[in-house]
Amino acid sequence: NKHFRPKIDSSKFVVQELPDELLLYNLATNKVFTLNHTAGFVWQNSNGKMSVEQITKELERKLNQYVPEELIWLTLERLS
Repeated sequence: NKHFRPKIDSSKFVVQELPDELLLYNLATNKVFTLNHTAGFVWQNSNGKMSVEQITKELERKLNQYVPEELIWLTLERLS
């Protein structure tokens, strides 16, 4: 459903923005994750306010190129 509004509980993470990636430190598991630019964008916009369709359109605007909605769904699956 493209109107689904993903919401990631970011309160369990310390987030550090780096030039080419997003670094996530999970406080509960003491694990570190690095996200590329696209996955980081999806992470930062999965706050319950934007739908998958809106995230897709905003990423297209930011990258100035077509982004398939399936990429957003795949990223959300991987982030879960």
